[in-house]
Formats: sequence, structure tokens, C-alpha cells
Amino acid sequence: MKAIYELFLAILSDSASEEERSLFRQEMTKPENQALFAKVKAIWNESTNLQGYHKVDQRRAFTELSRRLEAQKQNRKRFLLTSSISIAASILLMIGIFSWLQSGDNKANSVIAVQTEIGNRTMVYLPDSSKVWLNSLSQIAYSNNFGKDSRKVTLKGEGFFEVSHSNVPFIVDVKDFQIKVYGTKFNVSAYAEDPLRIRR
Repeated sequence: MKAIYELFLAILSDSASEEERSLFRQEMTKPENQALFAKVKAIWNESTNLQGYHKVDQRRAFTELSRRLEAQKQNRKRFLLTSSISIAASILLMIGIFSWLQSGDNKANSVIAVQTEIGNRTMVYLPDSSKVWLNSLSQIAYSNNFGKDSRKVTLKGEGFFEVSHSNVPFIVDVKDFQIKVYGTKFNVSAYAEDPLRIRR
């Protein structure tokens, strides 16, 4: 039997054989597979709707997601982790393969940073429902109090921002500049070796 993630990929990419479609219908009778497929499909659809941003290689990202999820499953068994680990963290790997550093005992002014490696892209959901798509070799950092008193982030590299509307200004700190908006979409390229570029 094919791994469930490979089966999802075949269905979502519309390349499934009749046998795979039959197997998919059978797997969808299980509630846990229905919930997992709904989450994977939502991320898959989101990645195809990026506007004004670099195209994501969905097949490669999905294959990498499947491999890492299988490895994570084995690690959970080996170290007796509980089933309460959020599947959402694993799904985020599909669009970026990133490292999200946040400790449960962080101090009040600690910083959360998300960084992409070379060749990878990542989508980050901020606490105020804003979204940021980070390009290769990019980093975004923000306080764990983000959204309470301010909405300020620091960007290195390139990011496409979809900012949720609010009366609190959304500030992007790049190089020697600050970009202030209240709700819009824009792209910022701020690699160290390149001049700053902003596109709406």
C-alpha cells in the first residue's frame, strides 16, 4: 500500500490511477484521514494561489513533507511522544521546510525567528492573521508579544507580505528603513548585497 502522503499527492496533482482513486475513497472512510487530507489540501491550494511571488515546486515540497512526516512518526514511536503533537507544524513543512524556534518558557521580550535555507521557501502565519512568504535565504523575526502592543517584524532577505487590516500599524524593519502599513499586500527584497526593493 502506498504511503498516505504519496496517495494525497497523486489525488491533489490529478495524476492518480483508477486503483489509487479507489484506495483514496477507502482511506477517506477513516475520520483521521479525512482531517489530515483537509489540512493538506488547504495548504496545497494556498500554495497555488500566491500572487506576485515565486512559484512553489509543489511536487518536490510534498515529497519532502512525506519523507519528513514518516521520519517524525518513527521518532515519536522511538521516544514515546504523545499523540497530542500538532499535525499543523508538520504541514507547514510542505511550503518551506523551516525551523521555528520558540520555547514554552520564553521570557516576556523573547524573539521568535523563522529562517529559510537556500532553495527553500516558507509561509509564516503571524499571530494577527497576517501571512508572510519568505524566499530562499531569508529570515523574519518578531517579539512573542507581537500583536498585543505592536505589530513589528524584522526582515532579512525577501518576503511577500499579506497584512491583515488593523488600527495598529504593521511595521517591517529592513536595513535602515521602516515600512509602515495598516493592511495591504506587498513584496520586499532586502538582501544584504542588493538595494532595497518594494513592490505592491
